[in-house]
Amino acid sequence: MPQPNANPALIPHLIPALVLVGALCLSSANAQESTAPGFAGRTAMGFSLDLFSPSFFDTGIGGLHWMNEKIALEGSLYLGHGKSDDNWTSHGSDYGDSDDDSNTEVTKYGAGFGFRRYVWNQSKIRPFLGAMINAEHYSLKSHGTSKDDYYGEATETAKSTSWLMGAMATVGAEYWFTDRLALGALYGVGVEHERGEYESDSRTYGSSSGSYSETNADVQVSQLQLTILM
Repeated sequence: MPQPNANPALIPHLIPALVLVGALCLSSANAQESTAPGFAGRTAMGFSLDLFSPSFFDTGIGGLHWMNEKIALEGSLYLGHGKSDDNWTSHGSDYGDSDDDSNTEVTKYGAGFGFRRYVWNQSKIRPFLGAMINAEHYSLKSHGTSKDDYYGEATETAKSTSWLMGAMATVGAEYWFTDRLALGALYGVGVEHERGEYESDSRTYGSSSGSYSETNADVQVSQLQLTILM
Protein backbone atom coordinates (compact mmCIF):
# COMPACT_ATOMS: atom_id res chain seq x y z
CA MET A 1 0.00 0.00 0.00
CA PRO A 2 1.47 3.44 -0.81
CA GLN A 3 2.61 5.27 2.30
CA PRO A 4 4.13 8.70 2.98
CA ASN A 5 7.71 8.90 1.79
CA ALA A 6 10.49 7.97 4.23
CA ASN A 7 13.47 10.32 3.87
CA PRO A 8 16.14 9.52 4.79
CA ALA A 9 14.99 5.90 4.51
CA LEU A 10 17.78 4.16 6.41
CA ILE A 11 17.69 6.15 9.66
CA PRO A 12 14.51 4.57 11.16
CA HIS A 13 15.88 1.07 10.50
CA LEU A 14 19.18 1.86 12.26
CA ILE A 15 17.52 2.71 15.60
CA PRO A 16 16.39 -0.87 16.44
CA ALA A 17 19.78 -2.15 15.28
CA LEU A 18 21.51 0.19 17.75
CA VAL A 19 19.17 -1.05 20.50
CA LEU A 20 20.10 -4.66 19.71
CA VAL A 21 23.84 -3.90 19.70
CA GLY A 22 23.59 -1.94 22.95
CA ALA A 23 21.63 -4.72 24.62
CA LEU A 24 24.23 -7.29 23.58
CA CYS A 25 27.03 -5.16 25.01
CA LEU A 26 25.19 -4.67 28.31
CA SER A 27 24.40 -8.36 28.50
CA SER A 28 28.06 -9.33 27.99
CA ALA A 29 29.07 -7.00 30.79
CA ASN A 30 26.42 -8.21 33.25
CA ALA A 31 25.93 -11.85 32.31
CA GLN A 32 27.69 -13.11 35.43
CA GLU A 33 25.88 -10.72 37.79
CA SER A 34 22.18 -11.21 37.04
CA THR A 35 19.71 -13.21 35.01
CA ALA A 36 16.33 -12.51 33.50
CA PRO A 37 13.22 -13.40 35.56
CA GLY A 38 11.50 -16.77 35.16
CA PHE A 39 8.92 -16.70 32.37
CA ALA A 40 7.15 -20.08 32.17
CA GLY A 41 3.38 -19.57 32.53
CA ARG A 42 3.64 -15.77 32.79
CA THR A 43 2.00 -13.03 30.71
CA ALA A 44 3.22 -9.62 29.60
CA MET A 45 1.74 -6.53 27.98
CA GLY A 46 3.62 -5.07 25.03
CA PHE A 47 3.75 -1.77 23.17
CA SER A 48 5.42 -1.36 19.79
CA LEU A 49 6.38 1.47 17.45
CA ASP A 50 7.13 0.77 13.78
CA LEU A 51 9.78 3.01 12.27
CA PHE A 52 8.90 2.69 8.59
CA SER A 53 8.62 6.41 8.02
CA PRO A 54 9.07 9.54 10.16
CA SER A 55 5.79 10.89 8.70
CA PHE A 56 3.77 7.71 9.41
CA PHE A 57 2.91 6.95 13.06
CA ASP A 58 2.42 3.20 13.36
CA THR A 59 1.93 1.67 16.80
CA GLY A 60 0.66 -1.52 18.37
CA ILE A 61 -0.54 -2.91 21.70
CA GLY A 62 -0.65 -6.59 22.55
CA GLY A 63 0.43 -9.37 24.82
CA LEU A 64 2.85 -12.26 25.28
CA HIS A 65 2.22 -15.54 27.08
CA TRP A 66 5.13 -17.91 27.77
CA MET A 67 4.27 -21.58 27.37
CA ASN A 68 7.68 -22.38 28.86
CA GLU A 69 11.00 -20.60 29.25
CA LYS A 70 11.73 -20.65 25.51
CA ILE A 71 8.36 -20.51 23.71
CA ALA A 72 5.94 -17.57 23.87
CA LEU A 73 2.70 -16.84 22.01
CA GLU A 74 2.03 -13.23 21.01
CA GLY A 75 -0.83 -11.17 19.67
CA SER A 76 -1.11 -7.50 18.71
CA LEU A 77 -3.55 -4.85 17.53
CA TYR A 78 -2.16 -2.21 15.15
CA LEU A 79 -3.10 1.39 14.42
CA GLY A 80 -1.33 3.76 12.07
CA HIS A 81 -1.83 7.22 10.57
CA GLY A 82 0.29 9.52 8.45
CA LYS A 83 0.25 12.53 6.13
CA SER A 84 2.61 13.86 3.50
CA ASP A 85 2.68 17.18 1.63
CA ASP A 86 4.64 17.57 -1.58
CA ASN A 87 5.26 20.53 -3.87
CA TRP A 88 7.29 20.66 -7.04
CA THR A 89 7.75 23.02 -9.99
CA SER A 90 9.07 22.53 -13.52
CA HIS A 91 10.09 24.92 -16.28
CA GLY A 92 10.34 24.63 -20.04
CA SER A 93 8.16 21.51 -20.50
CA ASP A 94 5.79 20.94 -23.44
CA TYR A 95 3.04 22.54 -21.35
CA GLY A 96 5.11 25.49 -20.18
CA ASP A 97 5.90 26.22 -16.55
CA SER A 98 3.98 24.15 -13.98
CA ASP A 99 3.39 24.19 -10.23
CA ASP A 100 2.05 21.08 -8.47
CA ASP A 101 0.89 20.37 -4.90
CA SER A 102 -0.12 16.99 -3.49
CA ASN A 103 -1.47 15.97 -0.06
CA THR A 104 -1.76 12.31 0.94
CA GLU A 105 -3.29 10.78 4.09
CA VAL A 106 -3.01 7.10 5.07
CA THR A 107 -4.83 5.29 7.89
CA LYS A 108 -4.46 1.64 8.88
CA TYR A 109 -5.69 -0.81 11.52
CA GLY A 110 -5.12 -4.51 11.93
CA ALA A 111 -4.17 -7.47 14.08
CA GLY A 112 -1.46 -10.11 14.20
CA PHE A 113 -0.75 -13.41 15.92
CA GLY A 114 2.41 -15.50 16.20
CA PHE A 115 5.06 -17.03 18.41
CA ARG A 116 8.65 -16.52 19.56
CA ARG A 117 11.37 -19.09 20.14
CA TYR A 118 14.02 -17.67 22.49
CA VAL A 119 17.59 -18.63 21.67
CA TRP A 120 18.89 -18.38 25.22
CA ASN A 121 17.48 -17.13 28.52
CA GLN A 122 20.31 -17.15 31.04
CA SER A 123 20.96 -13.40 31.05
CA LYS A 124 19.08 -10.13 30.74
CA ILE A 125 19.39 -10.24 26.98
CA ARG A 126 16.93 -12.64 25.29
CA PRO A 127 17.32 -12.93 21.49
CA PHE A 128 14.53 -14.73 19.65
CA LEU A 129 13.33 -16.05 16.31
CA GLY A 130 9.65 -16.15 15.46
CA ALA A 131 6.80 -15.93 12.97
CA MET A 132 3.69 -13.76 12.63
CA ILE A 133 0.52 -13.71 10.51
CA ASN A 134 -1.15 -10.32 10.02
CA ALA A 135 -4.39 -8.86 8.68
CA GLU A 136 -4.47 -5.10 8.03
CA HIS A 137 -6.87 -2.59 6.50
CA TYR A 138 -5.55 0.50 4.70
CA SER A 139 -7.35 3.66 3.62
CA LEU A 140 -5.65 6.27 1.42
CA LYS A 141 -6.87 9.70 0.35
CA SER A 142 -4.99 12.17 -1.81
CA HIS A 143 -5.74 15.63 -3.15
CA GLY A 144 -3.61 17.55 -5.61
CA THR A 145 -3.64 20.72 -7.65
CA SER A 146 -1.71 21.35 -10.85
CA LYS A 147 -1.27 24.62 -12.72
CA ASP A 148 0.45 25.01 -16.08
CA ASP A 149 0.35 27.25 -19.15
CA TYR A 150 -1.53 24.67 -21.29
CA TYR A 151 -4.33 23.26 -19.08
CA GLY A 152 -4.52 26.07 -16.57
CA GLU A 153 -5.40 24.98 -13.03
CA ALA A 154 -6.67 21.44 -12.41
CA THR A 155 -7.65 19.47 -9.32
CA GLU A 156 -7.00 15.76 -8.90
CA THR A 157 -8.44 13.55 -6.15
CA ALA A 158 -8.01 9.86 -5.40
CA LYS A 159 -8.93 7.39 -2.70
CA SER A 160 -8.47 3.69 -2.13
CA THR A 161 -9.17 1.03 0.47
CA SER A 162 -7.56 -2.38 0.77
CA TRP A 163 -7.12 -5.46 2.94
CA LEU A 164 -3.69 -6.98 3.36
CA MET A 165 -2.88 -10.50 4.57
CA GLY A 166 0.70 -11.45 5.32
CA ALA A 167 3.08 -13.92 6.93
CA MET A 168 6.43 -12.87 8.33
CA ALA A 169 9.54 -14.42 9.87
CA THR A 170 11.03 -12.31 12.66
CA VAL A 171 14.29 -11.89 14.54
CA GLY A 172 14.81 -9.68 17.57
CA ALA A 173 15.93 -9.36 21.16
CA GLU A 174 14.74 -8.06 24.54
CA TYR A 175 16.87 -6.44 27.22
CA TRP A 176 15.36 -6.78 30.72
CA PHE A 177 16.65 -3.76 32.60
CA THR A 178 14.39 -4.62 35.57
CA ASP A 179 12.50 -7.79 36.58
CA ARG A 180 9.34 -6.46 34.90
CA LEU A 181 10.42 -4.08 32.13
CA ALA A 182 12.20 -4.84 28.86
CA LEU A 183 13.16 -2.78 25.83
CA GLY A 184 13.48 -4.67 22.57
CA ALA A 185 13.82 -4.43 18.81
CA LEU A 186 12.48 -6.58 15.99
CA TYR A 187 13.06 -7.05 12.26
CA GLY A 188 10.92 -9.09 9.90
CA VAL A 189 10.77 -10.31 6.33
CA GLY A 190 7.88 -12.10 4.64
CA VAL A 191 5.14 -12.13 2.00
CA GLU A 192 1.91 -10.13 1.81
CA HIS A 193 -1.16 -10.23 -0.43
CA GLU A 194 -3.28 -7.12 -0.93
CA ARG A 195 -6.77 -6.67 -2.45
CA GLY A 196 -8.33 -3.26 -2.82
CA GLU A 197 -10.49 -0.76 -4.69
CA TYR A 198 -9.70 2.74 -5.92
CA GLU A 199 -11.40 5.84 -7.34
CA SER A 200 -9.78 8.85 -8.99
CA ASP A 201 -10.97 12.04 -10.65
CA SER A 202 -8.61 14.13 -12.77
CA ARG A 203 -9.21 17.00 -15.16
CA THR A 204 -6.36 15.71 -17.31
CA TYR A 205 -7.15 11.97 -17.31
CA GLY A 206 -10.83 11.91 -16.41
CA SER A 207 -12.50 9.69 -13.81
CA SER A 208 -11.64 6.07 -13.18
CA SER A 209 -12.30 3.32 -10.68
CA GLY A 210 -11.52 -0.33 -10.28
CA SER A 211 -10.00 -3.02 -8.13
CA TYR A 212 -6.59 -4.59 -7.84
CA SER A 213 -4.88 -7.59 -6.31
CA GLU A 214 -1.14 -8.00 -5.82
CA THR A 215 1.38 -10.05 -3.89
CA ASN A 216 4.63 -8.57 -2.61
CA ALA A 217 7.64 -10.39 -1.23
CA ASP A 218 10.56 -9.23 0.92
CA VAL A 219 8.48 -7.17 3.36
CA GLN A 220 10.76 -5.60 5.97
CA VAL A 221 9.83 -4.21 9.37
CA SER A 222 11.83 -2.33 11.96
CA GLN A 223 10.20 -1.96 15.33
CA LEU A 224 10.94 -0.82 18.88
CA GLN A 225 9.11 -2.66 21.67
CA LEU A 226 8.43 -2.09 25.37
CA THR A 227 7.36 -5.18 27.38
CA ILE A 228 5.81 -5.11 30.87
CA LEU A 229 5.75 -8.44 32.71
CA MET A 230 2.55 -9.01 34.72
